[in-house]
Amino acid sequence: MSRPSAHSVRIYNDVMEKGKDAFIEKKDPNTKRFPICNYNSGKDLIIFTSDETLDEYKQAERVSKTSENFDSFLHKQRQGLAMPLLEMKFHKRSKFGSSKLFTISKFTPPPPDAQKLFDKGKDKFKLCTIFKNPGEKYDKYTFKFEPNPQNPSENFETYVFFHHEIPISDIPKTGEINERFRWVRTDSNKTSPYTYTLCMLAAGQPSMVDNMDTTNMELDPQNEFLTLSPEQHMDLGSPHVLANLVHLSYSRASYSIQRTARLDIKIRKDRRNLESESIHSVTSDDLLFITNSVIFKYFEELNRTYKDALQNLASSSFSTGGMY
Repeated sequence: MSRPSAHSVRIYNDVMEKGKDAFIEKKDPNTKRFPICNYNSGKDLIIFTSDETLDEYKQAERVSKTSENFDSFLHKQRQGLAMPLLEMKFHKRSKFGSSKLFTISKFTPPPPDAQKLFDKGKDKFKLCTIFKNPGEKYDKYTFKFEPNPQNPSENFETYVFFHHEIPISDIPKTGEINERFRWVRTDSNKTSPYTYTLCMLAAGQPSMVDNMDTTNMELDPQNEFLTLSPEQHMDLGSPHVLANLVHLSYSRASYSIQRTARLDIKIRKDRRNLESESIHSVTSDDLLFITNSVIFKYFEELNRTYKDALQNLASSSFSTGGMY
């Protein structure tokens, strides 16, 4: 995705003017902050409901059955505390056609009749599989959800269309989504290599998904976002800011859990007195937003790897050329 400087500034100003509280640096009491962590030598992701939950889980991993605080951690984990929410396993990409990108598992508390702490390898089920279908002007990401292993009739699909030239990705209305959403790469934080904002589009606001083929889930080739140049598009942001993805650090080649990004999701007014750090308090909307955000983190890290490879190649060529 190319990002012309002036164009990026316009998008950032647009979003910030319409949603002045979009970017939360300090913890907002009306915002849920989900740490996104790399682990397993940086290849996979694990996500928690809060920084405190992550820290408690690290403590729980060091607790043995004979420890004096075993019962305390067991009680917490049975309530969905002191344990992770999601795990995302990356798949190698296919060079042609649609390819499986991530398999996402949702963790479950330890069984109530078992005297054991949460087991990351066993206490989980497959929640979602993400597929990428690359195109000339945009990529389509398909999210196949299986929220209830006991009832396949609850399965559903959602989609994200990732524009190659304009830093936006649009989400169409589906059975589980009644509004049109947009992710915008806003570059808001000068100390952060990337920041993405999730907005709900206003009624009548142009979108990539307008007049799309909803049977085959393909965009209209005559859509203005696919025919006009990037500089001709205005009003890309929205006053309805729902979440922000913020880069924290790049992953290191380590098997330990590393906070590398965070997703700040605004809490709906009708749920502000109901929230907790338990995995049971995470809504279906939260899960949709979290799984969406992963593809942008993936894109940014893939883009960085590609740039590093080009720089290393250029340095190697320069060094070799200087020897002769």
